[in-house]
Amino acid sequence: MEELNGLYFIDKDGICQGVIEKSIFNRMTHKYVIGFQKPNASYGIQTMDSKSYIDFLSYAKLKSDRYKIIKDKNIQHIYHFSPIENTESILKFGLLSQEFAEAIDIKDEIKTPDELRLDGKLDDISASISFPNYKMRYRLESQDHLKLVIYDINPRILLTRLD
Repeated sequence: MEELNGLYFIDKDGICQGVIEKSIFNRMTHKYVIGFQKPNASYGIQTMDSKSYIDFLSYAKLKSDRYKIIKDKNIQHIYHFSPIENTESILKFGLLSQEFAEAIDIKDEIKTPDELRLDGKLDDISASISFPNYKMRYRLESQDHLKLVIYDINPRILLTRLD
């Protein structure tokens, strides 16, 4: 399985365990064995059944690519701000796009600071990388008189939530 060689092995918690060096199928145990070089120079082995391996294979490149971006750009924080009135909804449902909030029929319960959404991406949430977008925040607070809460999001979520 050469397609895995050189990719990062990211566990279910979004933590990089090392760089994948080999992947083989063990005919005796009917399990896949993935060997990886850990950051501390030791060697790690992970075994998994066929279904888990297929799931792993389908996401390994995406997780690895995202991990490289987070690592190369030294992304430590992702920030999102939202009106304080949305706190209860965020705690209950998480951060939702306008499109998803409409799909689960709670759009009327959420205060949307950017109704126009000129980028047209109603299926995304807005976020800033490494520091909050103070210009947008200031505009919303001063012109629209909103009280905003800033949410500091761990970038590892990009490795655990691939949707």
